[in-house]
Amino acid sequence: MKIYFLVATQPNNLGDLLINRLLIEEISKYGEVYVDSYGLPNNFREHLYINDKIIDVEKFYGGTLKRFPPFKILHKLRKDNFTHFFKSPGPTKISFNKNSIALLFIYSYLSILKIDVSFVGIDLLIKNKVLKFFLDKSVNNILVRSKKNLEEYKFRTLNFNYIPDLALLYKPILPVVKSKKIAISFREITSNYSLFIASLDKLFSSLIMMGYTIEIFYQVIPDYLFNKRIYTDLKRDHVHFKEDLLWFNELDFYADKSFVLSNRLHVLLFGAAYQAVPIGYLDSNDAKVSKIFNIFNSLDLMDLVYTIPEIIDFQFILETYKDKCLRIKNNTEKSTSISNDLISSLLN
Repeated sequence: MKIYFLVATQPNNLGDLLINRLLIEEISKYGEVYVDSYGLPNNFREHLYINDKIIDVEKFYGGTLKRFPPFKILHKLRKDNFTHFFKSPGPTKISFNKNSIALLFIYSYLSILKIDVSFVGIDLLIKNKVLKFFLDKSVNNILVRSKKNLEEYKFRTLNFNYIPDLALLYKPILPVVKSKKIAISFREITSNYSLFIASLDKLFSSLIMMGYTIEIFYQVIPDYLFNKRIYTDLKRDHVHFKEDLLWFNELDFYADKSFVLSNRLHVLLFGAAYQAVPIGYLDSNDAKVSKIFNIFNSLDLMDLVYTIPEIIDFQFILETYKDKCLRIKNNTEKSTSISNDLISSLLN
């Protein structure tokens, strides 16, 4: 079985790196995976080619589907009898722009070749009825990562289903040993910063009184300045800032954390993978974080979501800590099983 995987994603985002890597690794159990990562930096690409069944499209074929015209690679897909095509998980907006139209053309051509086209672990946004029609005709499978997204669309022909976020496929390598540490990371908020920082100030004071150490970090490059600002405004004993970007070789940063507080989806889900309780602190008016509401609701974790400037009831979270840890563990294990079964069904 030959599978083509098109990596089209943010190059400076650890979450995007992991969900691409995890999906590639999972589908490589079923055949050769030809990964098209053209244009991505080496520190991203090097973590995708992790076994001898994963092949670099650019090195092997001397081309890419990311450059126009794509006919050289499409010819190779036909000539070499590829059976499946996957695109990157994550946000997928399809609209009347050059990239979307080009990709719809590629999907349509692949459908003519009888190559099975799958989108797995995405957030789908498509409003135009004409584009939706062509998507329905050219794509075989769409697995979205929230149940709300599933309810938003109806398709006539393609397999449209729910799959948990692929970050939950991640399994820590090192032992998880918890201590009184909480990790904090935020993308820039759109709400009132003064109210946000005042709420965090009260939380920090309570945490420190309870003996916690607070570690502020970032795993998306554009988040550096905002997290440094939080650290500068709330700097005191037992509050630390990680200057360097958290990247793939440092994922064990999460291993000793008991809690993770963030408005970044994959900060929260990597925390959950490491059995840290993930607490979402979100701006309800920010469309960029709406996916966290949707995904946490799908995972039955909405009691861990707070909206800015709501006071986080940390004492209650501590009182129910063991129950929450058990529920998170059960949910992540169930999510892994669901994802494995669904991906297997696409390739068998």
